[in-house]
Amino acid sequence: MYLTSLTDELAELLLVRIGVEGERYKNIERQLRDPIAEFLDIEVDGIAKLEERLISTFSADLSDTQRESIVLARRGQGIFRKNVAALERRCRVTEVANPLHLIASHIKPWRYCDSVEERLVGSNGLMLTPSVDHLFDKGFISFEDSGELIVSPLADGDALKHMGVVNGRYLHKEFNVDQKSFLKYHRADVLLMPGAS
Repeated sequence: MYLTSLTDELAELLLVRIGVEGERYKNIERQLRDPIAEFLDIEVDGIAKLEERLISTFSADLSDTQRESIVLARRGQGIFRKNVAALERRCRVTEVANPLHLIASHIKPWRYCDSVEERLVGSNGLMLTPSVDHLFDKGFISFEDSGELIVSPLADGDALKHMGVVNGRYLHKEFNVDQKSFLKYHRADVLLMPGAS
C-alpha cells in the first residue's frame, strides 16, 4: 500500500485511530497537501512515542538533542539530511537534483551504525530518488569507490529500467575517504550477491 492515495474520510479515520483529532487533524491535513510537507516534522503522538521508545533501547545516555537528531535522521531529515546534502547534491543514478525528490539514504544502515555520530555523519549517506533509495537499501545496487554503479545479479532488469536505473548512466564522481569506508560495508553486508548468506 506504499504511496496509495486515501479518501479524506479514510485519512481522517486513520489519524483519529492514532490519536490525532479536530484542529490538529486540519493542521496536519494542510501540511500533507503542501508539496514541501515531506520535509516538515509532522508530530503524530503515536509515531513520536514509538520512535522515542526505539531510541531509548539503543542508549539511555542520549541527551534530548541527540534523541531528536536520531529521530530526524531515521526519517531522513534534520541534521543527517543537511550533512548528506553538503556532500551529495543529486542522485548519482538518475541525476535528479531537486531536493523535493531526494531522500537522505544511509549507506551503512541506520540500525547497524555503531554510534550516534555514525548515524548522523554526512559521509554515511547519499541523496537518492525514492526508487533508487529502495534499490540501494534492499541491496539491489551499490557503488564502487570510483562512483561506478554496481547492479546485483539478483535485481530484476526490467524493473530497474522502469525505476531509472540504466547501466552506464551514472555520475562518475569518486567518493571521499569516509564514504568509501561506509560503501565497503554496504558492498560486503547489504549488496545482494548469489550464494551470499
